[in-house]
Amino acid sequence: MHLTFFRKRLPKKQLDLLYKIDHDIPVQLIGDQLRTRQILLNLINNAIKFTNKGTILIEVSLLERNENNLNLSFKVKDTGIGIAKDKLPRLFKAFSQVDASTTRQHGGTGLGLVICERLVELMGGAINIESEEGKGTTIIFNIKSIIDNAAKPSSTCDLGPTKGKRVLLIDNNLTALEILAEQLKQWKLNPVCVSTANEALKQLGNGKFHLVITGSHIPGTDTHELTKAIKSIDSKVPVILICSVTDKNKSTDVRVLLKPVKQQQLCNIIQAELMPNESVQLEKRPVSLLSEQFAQRFPMNILIAEDNLINQKLITKVVTKLGYSPQIVYNGNQVLEIINSRFFDIILMDVQMPELDGLETTRIIRRNDIIKQPFIIAMTASAMPEDKAECIDAGMNYFISKPISIQDLVSVLETSYEAKEIANTIN
Repeated sequence: MHLTFFRKRLPKKQLDLLYKIDHDIPVQLIGDQLRTRQILLNLINNAIKFTNKGTILIEVSLLERNENNLNLSFKVKDTGIGIAKDKLPRLFKAFSQVDASTTRQHGGTGLGLVICERLVELMGGAINIESEEGKGTTIIFNIKSIIDNAAKPSSTCDLGPTKGKRVLLIDNNLTALEILAEQLKQWKLNPVCVSTANEALKQLGNGKFHLVITGSHIPGTDTHELTKAIKSIDSKVPVILICSVTDKNKSTDVRVLLKPVKQQQLCNIIQAELMPNESVQLEKRPVSLLSEQFAQRFPMNILIAEDNLINQKLITKVVTKLGYSPQIVYNGNQVLEIINSRFFDIILMDVQMPELDGLETTRIIRRNDIIKQPFIIAMTASAMPEDKAECIDAGMNYFISKPISIQDLVSVLETSYEAKEIANTIN
C-alpha cells in the first residue's frame, strides 16, 4: 500500500506513521494484494481520524509457517482517544457507532470495520480489537498467504563495504528510533540512538560517526541549528533528515527523506552517502509516474469536465499516458447529460465552468438517487481551506489544486479506486 498518500494529513495532527515488518517474512508472496490494501487503508484512516498526536504503528509479523504456507499477523496501533471496553462489541456491527458525541467530533467509522472483518475472513483470518479509553487502540488481524518461489528476486539492500560503520540516530519518537536502529543492525551497521540535541552533540564530541540520521522537531533546537552544530563538530559527516512534507524545506544542507520512509529508499540514500563511488546517485535515477500499466492495475472510466482548452489538453494528456481513454466535456450541463447514458467511476471536475459550475453540478448529481454515484475529484486554482471545505460540502470526494501535480493525481486515482472497491464489497 502507498503510505505516501497520508503524508499531507499526518503533519497537521502531529502524527508519525511508522511500520515494522518481521525480517522472517519472505519478500515475495502470493495473496490478495488489493484486499489487504483495502483493509489497511480503512484501519489507518480510522487511526488518523481518532488520533490527534503521537504515533500510528503498523506491525507485520509471521505467526506460522508450514512449508510454503504462511499465516501473517497485522497490527495497527494508535495513541488516540481509545474506546471503552463496554462499547467494543458495537464496532463490528453495520451502521453502529461507538458514541454519538465521538462521531460528531471525529467522524464515524461507517461500514469500514464491518467490511474489514468480511475481507479478513475471506482470506482465512480473523480480526480483533484491543483498546482502552484515553490510551489508544490496537486492531489485530491475520491472513493466509503463500511464498512465491517463482517470482524474480526483489532488490535488496547491499551495504557490504559499510559493515560496522557507526551511525548516529536522533529522534524524539522512541518507537521510530527503535525501528530504525533495528533496520540498520540488519544491514550490519552500528547505530547509536539519542533523543535530544544535547545528547547528539555529546556523542559526536566523544567519538567518530560515519553518518547522522535525524528527525525533525528534536528537543533543544531546530533542524537548521542542529545541522550547523553537527557540521561544526565534524564538517565531513553526512546528515540525512527524515521529516514530514511540511518540514522538507527547513534545511538545505542535508539529504531529505519524507515520512513514511520505504526501506529501499533509506537503503539507497545511505548507500549514496557511505559508498559515493560505488552507488548510483539518487538524483540521476528519476522514476516516471506516467505508465499505461497504471490503468491496467486500476481500471476505471474517467470523465474530464474542464472548459479551459489549455488545462483540458494538459489533464487529458496526463490521464491518457496513465493508460485511460477519458471522455471530455466543457461544462456542468454536459456532465449531467452524459452521465444519464454512461457510467463513469471518476469525474475530474473543474470548479469554475460556464453555464453550470462544478459545485452545483456535484450537488445535482448527489441528489440523483437513480444513477450510480461516481467519485468526483475537484480541480481548482483556489487552494484556500474554505475552498476545499466548499468542495467537500457540495459532495466532492477529493480535491486537487491547479496546476495539477502528477503525484497528487496518481495518488487520488489510486485512493478512489480502492474506495470504490471497498464500496462494491458491500453490494
